[in-house]
Amino acid sequence: MTISRGIGVHRRSSGLLLTAVTWAVVACVLGVPTIAAGGEFDVARVGADAIRSSELDARTAARLADEAAAYDRELRRLTVEHERARHSIAAQELSKLVDERVLALEAQARHVTTTELLAAVPHPPPADAEVKAFYAAHSDQIGAPFVMVEGQIRDQLAKDGEQRALRAFYDELRRKYHAELLLEPQRAAVDAIGPARGPDHAAVTLVEFADFQCPYCIKEEPVLAKIVTQYPNTVRIVFRQLPLTELHPEAERAAEASVCADEQQRFWPFHDAMFNARGKFDAATILEIASHAGLDMDSFHACLKSGRAAASVKRDVGEADALAISGTPALLVNGRLLSGAVPYEDVAAVIDDELRRSSNAQSSAAAEAASR
Repeated sequence: MTISRGIGVHRRSSGLLLTAVTWAVVACVLGVPTIAAGGEFDVARVGADAIRSSELDARTAARLADEAAAYDRELRRLTVEHERARHSIAAQELSKLVDERVLALEAQARHVTTTELLAAVPHPPPADAEVKAFYAAHSDQIGAPFVMVEGQIRDQLAKDGEQRALRAFYDELRRKYHAELLLEPQRAAVDAIGPARGPDHAAVTLVEFADFQCPYCIKEEPVLAKIVTQYPNTVRIVFRQLPLTELHPEAERAAEASVCADEQQRFWPFHDAMFNARGKFDAATILEIASHAGLDMDSFHACLKSGRAAASVKRDVGEADALAISGTPALLVNGRLLSGAVPYEDVAAVIDDELRRSSNAQSSAAAEAASR
């Protein structure tokens, strides 16, 4: 058994999309002839009658168009993920390089080796209360008695504590030696459209793609609520739909219902009540939530029947596909992607970095204007 603090995320299967890529590769390698090669020719015979390529073209056109669209979607997803991975590798290695440089400077200043310097960083073992608290918070996922996993939990918490202590030490050295990472974060171009909390012209826009039935989205809600409280004037949170219908059969219904609530400017009361329902979204439950949220029920039913909500959800899902987002929750902080149920501290760290970058940019612009 492994005890882990791994970030939770629900993902869609990409098996159907991979079929298109797989067939394209097979056709290329094996030399399977394509119907679109040009010219009219026989593709089969039944007795004395020939079946011509034009007849086959007519039969395959719709399915081949779907296959081509699936191939294009998968190719876009792979391209985006590849660029995201390339940037992540560069950013990780740059961070290590900076840490190595400041550590070397500090070791030289103290006349010790870098190994001796790191060994002196204090990281006390976890207290018994911390071990028990971790088990209490994760007992459902662990699924074993405390006495059986206490040692593993203690070891994991000790490793986590050591990593936090080392990170804090490196950050202190970065400040001491005025280290600054100049590599720009990778940003996705995401439209901040949809129901929003926070000022329209906030310095930071956080776009969340979420599924009302996703347990990790439910877990992330207190984090986002705290963001709203802690950054009332600087952060705007935008909600976008990504129902994972393969995993959550009622997610599409819930998403469309929330769009109809938004038409009546009651999205956020409806949103909060939906997450409080913790994934139970049969038709009766949704109607009850809508009524309690103060919706006009005739207008609500009319919206659902009109197809407007379904079209809105489809638009959001399409943008998630274009961004290679296949799981929920997915947070984009000024375009910087954070996947899964991310702890408050990690989200706040990215927000603070964006606010710092915004402040630096404004200061530079003001200095340039003053020098003209």
